[in-house]
Amino acid sequence: AVGAYRTAATAAATAGNVSMQVLLLEYAAQAYTAAGRYGEAATVFDEILAIAQNPGYRAQIAYNAGGSHAAAGDEAAAIERWQSAAAEGPTLSWGYLALVELVNREVPFDMYQRGYIDLMYGAWLPAVNAYQQFLATADPATETRYAAAVQELGQAFLGAGDTANAIAQFDRVINEFS
Repeated sequence: AVGAYRTAATAAATAGNVSMQVLLLEYAAQAYTAAGRYGEAATVFDEILAIAQNPGYRAQIAYNAGGSHAAAGDEAAAIERWQSAAAEGPTLSWGYLALVELVNREVPFDMYQRGYIDLMYGAWLPAVNAYQQFLATADPATETRYAAAVQELGQAFLGAGDTANAIAQFDRVINEFS
């Protein structure tokens, strides 16, 4: 099956049909995964990343590549792909799922970005925790994301149903940053 997918992907590339090429390469990666050949699947996912342009699609492929690299025993490559997925798709489920993989492996992560990804996914309490950690260590005079973090912390509190703390953060934004 992989040979047929690769032959078809090459034909699609020759015809200039990149969308079909990456789709066929995805099928090849899935076939490798189904056969338990994770290293080969990771290689194909990395080939797709070299071609793909759309950030959302790249986040999906990077997340899948991370899983294949991890299953193949290449933890460093897996972490690199998940970091890429989180960076390219912070508002998508792929970015959030990549963040979960990184957190589970205790990989250091920018706490503002962690809060943002959690907020976008609706993981309210993890977002609150991440933003609070970020704000506890950031200098409001030099950190350009400080005001945004306060406002987004308010959103996370609101999502968690903690209206009083949400209002306190929103008031802080109005009083300190407007």
